[in-house]
Amino acid sequence: MQRAWKGKFRRFGGIDPNTRMMIAVVQVDENREAGAQPQGPRLNRGLYVEVELRGPPRADCMAVPRAAYHDGTLYVVGAEDKLELRKVEATLVQEEYVCVTGEVQAGDKIVLTDLVPALAGMLLAPRVDDEGTAALQRAARGEAS
Repeated sequence: MQRAWKGKFRRFGGIDPNTRMMIAVVQVDENREAGAQPQGPRLNRGLYVEVELRGPPRADCMAVPRAAYHDGTLYVVGAEDKLELRKVEATLVQEEYVCVTGEVQAGDKIVLTDLVPALAGMLLAPRVDDEGTAALQRAARGEAS
């Protein structure tokens, strides 16, 4: 049986050294599900629960797929379909995407394929991934896939 409560994130409480789970402190004002009978389960302190954190979209986030971020470098399709290596800094790292700043701007074509070796100036045969673009936009907005 699944129960849901609304709460507010208050702070991170560190990482449990035994389970490697992150501890999050979430304040729940109503610890019984709305409309639940008194015999329903209570949400007590110390229970292991799954928490979904949501917040407003970050207007300053230039999101790129996480797989496209290579330790401070993005592979970009440049002039004449040649590879450019652009220096960027990750400002936020999420499961599916990374917010970056630096030598990249909206509209740049990001290479998603892992190039080995990735040599500046190498000729590319780019293809647009409309499905991947739509999935990235949904993830960056915090929408379910």
